[in-house]
Amino acid sequence: MVCRTYDIVLDCGCMLSLDGGGGLMPCYYDVCSSDEYDKHSKAWDKYKNSPEYKEHQKEIIERNK
Repeated sequence: MVCRTYDIVLDCGCMLSLDGGGGLMPCYYDVCSSDEYDKHSKAWDKYKNSPEYKEHQKEIIERNK
């Protein structure tokens, strides 16, 4: 059994892992609710536009060669 470490926690609560090819533990927001969907989308947009996102992508590749 593989243990996974979640290295990044987004503002919405989604957790991202670099182990095992990368992983995602989704947040608790109900994406059917427009207000909660907006919070979730903003958190992901903020992350994808950050330098940490590019570094995360590089680390996934490096750790899983």
